[in-house]
Order: sequence, then C-alpha cells, then structure tokens
Amino acid sequence: MILADEDRLSDNDKHLRAWRHVRGIPKSHIMVPGEHGVQFDAPQETVDALADWVNRVSGGTQLDAEIADPVPSA
Repeated sequence: MILADEDRLSDNDKHLRAWRHVRGIPKSHIMVPGEHGVQFDAPQETVDALADWVNRVSGGTQLDAEIADPVPSA
C-alpha cells in the first residue's frame, strides 16, 4: 500500500490498521510525499515502490522503472 504522508482525504491510520489484517498476499506499505494522489504528487517514489514490490514477489526478477517525463505540476 502506498499512502500520501499529508493525505487530507483518507485516514491513513485507519487504512494501516485494516491492512495489517489482510492475509495471504505479500504486502508492504510506504508513505510518500503528497496530499492524496500519490501517482501525481510523488510519481517516481510511487513507481520505485511498485517496482520494489514486484521484484520481491516475483522471486527476484529485477524490474527497473523510471519515469522519463513526469507530468508537470499545474
């Protein structure tokens, strides 16, 4: 799970409590800078976290991911 550290719309603590009860899947969580839309607020951190998770659950197949042209902020 990827959460925005300054999320104004979601209750991160509530989500983390629920996440701890999920069983049967490899899981992890991180906090990235931002207010809610992690794919827009912290695109590279989000991609890096997803690539790290895929690498762990795939048995070590390395997935390198980088955003070539991040979406410019408005």
